[in-house]
Amino acid sequence: MISARSGAPALVLPLALVVAAGLAGPAAASAPVETRDVAGDTRVADGRLTLRPVGSPRSAPGTARVAAASATAFISSCFVYDSFGYVELGGSLTADPAADTEFTIRIVNDIEDWQESVLVPAGETWEFSLFDVTGPTTVTIGSGGATLASASRDVPDCTPTTVSSTYGSDEIVRWDGYGFGEIVSTLTDGNTEWFDLVIEDSFSDTGTAVLVPVQLDGVPGEELMSYDPVTGRQTFYAYDDVVGYTPVSTRLWSKGWDVVTPVQLDGDALSELVVYNSVTGRQVLVNLFANGSTGTYSDRQWSRGWDVVEPVQLDADAQSELVVYNSVTGRQVLVNLFSNGTTGTYSDRQWSKGWDTVEPIQLDTDRLSELMVYNSVTGRQVLVNLFASGSTGTFSDRLWSKGWDVVTALESDRTALSEVALYNSATGRHVLIDLKAGGGTGTFIDTYWGRYWVDAVRVNVEGD
Repeated sequence: MISARSGAPALVLPLALVVAAGLAGPAAASAPVETRDVAGDTRVADGRLTLRPVGSPRSAPGTARVAAASATAFISSCFVYDSFGYVELGGSLTADPAADTEFTIRIVNDIEDWQESVLVPAGETWEFSLFDVTGPTTVTIGSGGATLASASRDVPDCTPTTVSSTYGSDEIVRWDGYGFGEIVSTLTDGNTEWFDLVIEDSFSDTGTAVLVPVQLDGVPGEELMSYDPVTGRQTFYAYDDVVGYTPVSTRLWSKGWDVVTPVQLDGDALSELVVYNSVTGRQVLVNLFANGSTGTYSDRQWSRGWDVVEPVQLDADAQSELVVYNSVTGRQVLVNLFSNGTTGTYSDRQWSKGWDTVEPIQLDTDRLSELMVYNSVTGRQVLVNLFASGSTGTFSDRLWSKGWDVVTALESDRTALSEVALYNSATGRHVLIDLKAGGGTGTFIDTYWGRYWVDAVRVNVEGD
């Protein structure tokens, strides 16, 4: 039994695996069971099954209380790649409130039969998931000799009618806030996704780490940077075709930056950063170097309370501008950035309050930015046109469903227009939206990601 710190936030447990390669027919014999205590486990790099406390990282484990041990199981979310259909499976494990409870998770299909026994602390609820299962599959959860939950799905339910083998331009990294991420590559037919492990660092106990794409070396393809505002830990990751993104440098920054945004200050194609502390108002423009070191363009005092700071393109030059917005007061400012680190104001206006998403998008081919603004409480969604004068106009004003707490623009189908990835961390639902030039929208993908991601970060892995 592995012993480590209590309440480890995000775990990948190694599963005993028996594979009868190339054989059809009955499943192979069940593998030996090893019991693991999730309260003291740590992430294992070559594991397959992911466990997390329910609500993580928005609430601490241990808040769920039930009358007796229980479990749920599901198999859903068909996705396809290279003519194969894959399914996601998962479920939840809720321990007896009076005692630690041992659960056995068993997953069986035509060529494999493996299981893991998991000891869940008293009263806690943990979710588990596995994304790369193929073939007719059954998952069964038991405890104390009794079956508590099961689910099955046959591969015909997940067989693609048409498959594109061409990737879109951008990928998404779905991120858990603890240091774990998976890449989501959307294919150009707009209807399929492929998942792959991209980061497995597990450095944050707080679940507050943010992830941003950066360009450090001028070579096609973006790097990634993570930063934890609670601990100050900052890491750059470089991409490798075999192992995914791996850490190349780690440093300790000052704590408390709740905005970390990549921008372009000097036209050299390498990224700079805007970092901002909404409590103190301190704002720094940071230069990035290929070796992972950083420098400071400028260090200034801004007003406090900006909860949105996003780069936009208002004119034809190579430098970014910024849209900053305070969702409490409704104040919105368009900011000009200069290569010497100074800033200027395009416009200072009063918007309506409560927009928790202000996302730069592309609705036409002029390469100047438009905005998508969204209120997750009311569901109101507006597509906004930006003009070089700093004024704004409205493409469309619609009512969407409520609760999308992640809204990320990307270019997934190799057109000049943006798509938007939506994710609801309370339900686990993920939708990929196609944006139309006139302000209309369509749906490419509507599926389930699980309820433990905190962000979906756009990244261009290959520079295409």
